[in-house]
Amino acid sequence: MQYNADHFEADGALRDIYVFDTDILEWRLMMSSLPALGARITLSVDSKSTADHPAPDPADLFALLENDENASATLTITVGNITFWCYFFHAHEMEFTFDPQSVRSVDDFVDLEGFMKWLGKSCRRRVVMTMEGVGDASIPPLLEYVPQA
Repeated sequence: MQYNADHFEADGALRDIYVFDTDILEWRLMMSSLPALGARITLSVDSKSTADHPAPDPADLFALLENDENASATLTITVGNITFWCYFFHAHEMEFTFDPQSVRSVDDFVDLEGFMKWLGKSCRRRVVMTMEGVGDASIPPLLEYVPQA
């Protein structure tokens, strides 16, 4: 991956990081590897932080979200100056959103790159960064990480 400041210009849009073709296994792998990331992490379910007790199993979390239209879940991960939000939209893909303006330097880019590599290695899947809302695996990404088999 190479730093390109144009990818992070203030254009009114957020950026998305996707892992496609996931299932509960990849979600479990990601959640279980969170401590290794060394980041500030908060998981909120229905606006209640899970900091005081273990995080729910992803299967239980998706079942809750599917069965209760008012339920919500947010995973917030802060690495350096960058905060990533995951809202558990679908079990079949992971989507993390962040503000491109938080990537202001090469050091910030290194943190972004580290997050993408951690995510790819944790899930054993390809990770892409796109413009906001471009959740289509066929569209060329702005950045990509593919873990070694």
